[in-house]
Amino acid sequence: MKSPLEVLDTRSQSAQYKNASDRVGMTVYPRVHMFPIDLSLISGIMKNGSFGYSLLDMPIEISVRNSSAQRDSIRIDGAVDIENLDLKVDFNKLRSYIKTNDYYDVTVSMNSFLREHTGLGMSTQILGGIYLCSAQSSGHDLKIKDIYNLGLGHHSALGLNLLFNPGMIFEVGTAISKKGEGIIANPGVSSEYESVANTVYKVNQFPFYSVVAIPKKESSVTDQYGDDFFNDTLPTKNDDAYRAVYAIFEAMIPAIVESNYDLFIESLEQTVGLGIKRVEEEYQTSQTKEVLSEMRKIFGFSAVSSLGPTLYAFSEHDPQYQLGKFKNQNYDYLVYEPFGKMKQTNNDKAILIAGFAAMGKTTFAKNNPDIALDIESIHYERQYVHQDPDDEIAKNDKNWTKNPDYPANYIRAVVENMEKYKVIFLTLAQPVLGELDKLGIEYSILYPGSNRKQQILTDAKHRGNDEDFVAFLDGLLSTPDHRIEFEGFNHSKFEIIDDDTYMEHYLKEKYNL
Repeated sequence: MKSPLEVLDTRSQSAQYKNASDRVGMTVYPRVHMFPIDLSLISGIMKNGSFGYSLLDMPIEISVRNSSAQRDSIRIDGAVDIENLDLKVDFNKLRSYIKTNDYYDVTVSMNSFLREHTGLGMSTQILGGIYLCSAQSSGHDLKIKDIYNLGLGHHSALGLNLLFNPGMIFEVGTAISKKGEGIIANPGVSSEYESVANTVYKVNQFPFYSVVAIPKKESSVTDQYGDDFFNDTLPTKNDDAYRAVYAIFEAMIPAIVESNYDLFIESLEQTVGLGIKRVEEEYQTSQTKEVLSEMRKIFGFSAVSSLGPTLYAFSEHDPQYQLGKFKNQNYDYLVYEPFGKMKQTNNDKAILIAGFAAMGKTTFAKNNPDIALDIESIHYERQYVHQDPDDEIAKNDKNWTKNPDYPANYIRAVVENMEKYKVIFLTLAQPVLGELDKLGIEYSILYPGSNRKQQILTDAKHRGNDEDFVAFLDGLLSTPDHRIEFEGFNHSKFEIIDDDTYMEHYLKEKYNL
């Protein structure tokens, strides 16, 4: 069993790759940047250590292969516009650095929930992942210092270190290095050669709940000011830097190790009250300030992630009840349980889940009729001569004709019930999901993995499906073709369930209902 906190030497660390025959892939994650440790410019350099954590339930998948054409390409599957990120991909710089003539085809896939400029750090994660996978596909294993030398992590080394150590970490920024081992990263501030510091304090067991509030539409207003924001607010006072470092190492880290919530919040209040964090708050819109004030009233502490408008807070106990008090519905609220499991809260809208057959949708709806509804497609798609009252038996009946009003009638049922239920189960059908995409209605897809196939077929038999229907399901699950058909839809989540998890357990683990 790992200790609650461990000290890592990052010099020789390698990224965790997913190697295939013709591709190299890796998973990166957006991050909450809680606060900097030191922006005081002590000794003429910007140390910029910081504390933050990865949102592990929002994976960003990066896949790279060498291109047969003499050009590079990047395809984005998600709502993030890579051209609008704070940093830009420079393949020519990478080729020069690793001394190769290779070109690259890159695919980046992510949850449509993610947008750029919301205060969730993604630029370093996405670009760093692209550089790492591209170099790996050309036979080069880049380290943290290499990504730094390629231009990433000059304002904060948090994103760099989270590429190699996803989770919750304290990192200590940069350090003076010899010429040839580092670069002059901030020429307007210092002429010293710097490289990434080699020490990271990784939190393996965070004992408290965390709440992340992500805006549905707002973007960071500080993006309008760019470097002017930092020029106007830096350097912070030397005394503030010393106080912050003292609070972290004498109070915050011991509070995490010893599960002392009061001491943890006390040290957070002290640290966030120093330096530039309060200035970051002043740059936020009135709506963000309103939500920030509301979170502070409920949780006692809350702050802005990076330059906002994403916010974060902590709770010693499950905050489900407190979140029910929130009046502002312009944010999505995510709850991370101790040790990292996420629940997503539902606010003013139902959770829509399109799940494969025999995964427990109907059972959950029958056991929880006040909060869940299973909208069975056969009542909308089919017109029977004599319909059996048992839906599973009705699926075996071949004596029906197609309803000409489908899928419009099905979509009406979904929309009419979205304010009546907390969970609505959908049919996994292309016509239905296509119409939801046109309306901009968010939904998740749950699909069984290869290890779940036999259980699906067994459960289908037990619930009354005939041999033809079971054989039909068997055919769908025997190749990846059916699953691939749905990967291009505008789902907010696409999760593969490869174990014996049924809908009741999935909802309990992932959502506050």
